[in-house]
Amino acid sequence: MSLFVTDENISEIVRHAWQDIARFAYDSFVKKGRGVVRIRKAVAAEAIEDMEFKMAYDDTAAAADAEAAELVRGYAPARELVAQYLHMDGGLRTFVLKTPPGEKQPDIVGRRGGFSPEDSFDQSQPILTYTPAMVYARARRMANN
Repeated sequence: MSLFVTDENISEIVRHAWQDIARFAYDSFVKKGRGVVRIRKAVAAEAIEDMEFKMAYDDTAAAADAEAAELVRGYAPARELVAQYLHMDGGLRTFVLKTPPGEKQPDIVGRRGGFSPEDSFDQSQPILTYTPAMVYARARRMANN
């Protein structure tokens, strides 16, 4: 089991935690400026329901990577965010996430308050924790909205 994140993990994270990620990204943008949301596994696990993920906001990522710099300069913070994760091949994957259909934009969920940009990989509790019960509860909340 590894701490690397797969493309499938990212798809699951976005599907189940878009509002949390969007809120964190927009709150961080407001406080620190343009940057990248870094996502990593906090616990080595293979099944998504056993995984824990942490997020950190990096407003300096663009300085180290020309591709990231272009994405950070070009994204629309009200509707999009730039995410980054360490892939199984050892390279960083950086990409723009647009608001999925049916979800609220980052600026809308960000106005409700939420995470602080100081939330980082060093905290003892992960920001995103996935268990079967939490995924089911989130799906029920979304169905009732």
